[in-house]
Amino acid sequence: REHEMTDEEIEAQRQSWARSCVSKPGDRHAMPLLPTGRQERKDMPIYSGAIAYFPRALGAVAKLSKVGNDIHNPGQALHWAKGKSTDHLECVARHLIENGTTDDQGVFHDVMLAWRALANLEMFLEAQALGITKSELIRRYQEEEKK
Repeated sequence: REHEMTDEEIEAQRQSWARSCVSKPGDRHAMPLLPTGRQERKDMPIYSGAIAYFPRALGAVAKLSKVGNDIHNPGQALHWAKGKSTDHLECVARHLIENGTTDDQGVFHDVMLAWRALANLEMFLEAQALGITKSELIRRYQEEEKK
């Protein structure tokens, strides 16, 4: 029989997860992106639990990141301008409706759906770690884009 976690254990695990997975906007070294404890690191099997599960999907998402960067940040090194397009859930819904088809550049909506879902999750985890709402995080990134 599985151990049922108490509310305190669940909250401690949530806070630990959030703190270990993100950094503050504009400061990639403010918080570790990955856990620092030995067991916590072993409990996050990035290769065997994500990359090995989804190699084609992650390759397609990586390729889309480059395509998007070339369009939205021409001439700049590959990076995610998090304040430029923030309506991830709206885009997820549209791409879900159009799954199995391509856009006018031949990119499958399924790939764009995955990218937007990952973007939404990343921003959610960042906001959780900072103890703010996702809307507040987005506002901060948009302010950074203006600078």
